[in-house]
Amino acid sequence: TRIEVTATLADELHPLAGNAVDFRFDATPALEPLEAWTLHWLDVDDLKSPDADGLQGVIHSVTAPEQSGGFTTFSVDFGSAPVEALRDLLLMLSGTGARTVEICSLCLE
Repeated sequence: TRIEVTATLADELHPLAGNAVDFRFDATPALEPLEAWTLHWLDVDDLKSPDADGLQGVIHSVTAPEQSGGFTTFSVDFGSAPVEALRDLLLMLSGTGARTVEICSLCLE
């Protein structure tokens, strides 16, 4: 499924496993925005209180970005993070100059 995130960024969605969401996009981003996003959504010090369902609403991990052939790839374990975490990540990627982002779970292919 192809969706438009912003006027300049389109995403191609494939079946996903929440604990292994792979991103592939056509830009070489500065690491600082991805690091900032990661630190915002990853409760490194385990300070976030669980909600009524016992979930903390955080991601579990992010792999280091790798570049090859003009594309950057990395993977996220979204844990119990809300959909806003994905939205924030896509908006951050839009700011890198990426025009397309492919989102899939390679473990399902």
